[in-house]
Amino acid sequence: MKIHKIIAIFIAVFAITAFAKQNAKQKPANEEETNSFIENWVSGEISIFGLGVRYERMLEPSFSVGAEAYFNSLFFLWNDWGFIGFVRYYPAKPLFFLELGAGYNYHTGFGKYKYKDTDGTEETLSDWIETSGFVISPGMGFKIDMRKPGGFFVQPGVKLPITLGTQEPVIAGWNNRNSKFGSSIGFIIYCGLGYGF
Repeated sequence: MKIHKIIAIFIAVFAITAFAKQNAKQKPANEEETNSFIENWVSGEISIFGLGVRYERMLEPSFSVGAEAYFNSLFFLWNDWGFIGFVRYYPAKPLFFLELGAGYNYHTGFGKYKYKDTDGTEETLSDWIETSGFVISPGMGFKIDMRKPGGFFVQPGVKLPITLGTQEPVIAGWNNRNSKFGSSIGFIIYCGLGYGF
């Protein structure tokens, strides 16, 4: 192959790639697509008697991961506090979401507690019980982005922390009974207020 043919091929390849790059630069991007994908969402949350903080990172428009810490009380009898990591799925567009979290939770509420009395007989108690340990927390809600994408948003939601771990009565004087493994379910309604960027 002669040198002038090699030069002609090189120039043709260069011209084609330069033209393709120039075309890509001139092609207008879909403004709605580039502006609507906000990656970071930070919020504070309030509930009936409770507070929380949450960070969410969007990995793609329908999937995100994040973390939260919270305290929630319902008339000071049903309490939940803890910290979890979560994943969220947005089925249609970033508005309605389904959530699944896991981490640590401390829960108090009314429930049944089985224990062995001093004489060895098994008793069942219905009273105020605490459970602490691993939590699985399914939930759902809405992320309502005000006006343009990003900026201020409102996020109402509900979650059901299912705590699996050490369980014992809360009432003073019953702590001499051995703790046992148990489970409990909490109920948290919250509203988040935050900023997306």
